[in-house]
Amino acid sequence: MLNKSSQSADQVAILFLIGYLVLSLGITLGFHITVNYTQSVTNSMTESDSSLIP
Repeated sequence: MLNKSSQSADQVAILFLIGYLVLSLGITLGFHITVNYTQSVTNSMTESDSSLIP
């Protein structure tokens, strides 16, 4: 009985670790994508502004 409960505890710990890794990876990817998107938007905005000014 003790072995079974410790095994389930290990499974929970492993699931928690995997979930944490996936979450941190997703946050990092989302952050990089957001930074790249904002940079491209600001670049296009500055380009349109410079083209509007003669």
